[in-house]
Amino acid sequence: MKTATIRPMKTASLSEIRNRPALLRGMKTLKITDRGRTLGVFKPLPRPDESVPIEVRRRLYRKSVAKTRLQLAERGVTEEQFQRDFEALRKNRRRQ
Repeated sequence: MKTATIRPMKTASLSEIRNRPALLRGMKTLKITDRGRTLGVFKPLPRPDESVPIEVRRRLYRKSVAKTRLQLAERGVTEEQFQRDFEALRKNRRRQ
């Protein structure tokens, strides 16, 4: 029986990606971090040479919004709290 070897996921900080966007090209999967905290995982589309149909984009968008809404509801975060925090983040980013 063969055992699958798990390769560690490549990691790049947000500042590295800003300075070298080429890191996003050709990668299979890339974990994006900021100050050691995971922000997300970048996984490229299977065929980057083809554009993604709008129907597929809409379906993916709706699916991700529903998942985010569920996660926020599980944590007890209201839409008003989220909006307030988002606006505060935007204001703080402008000052930097």
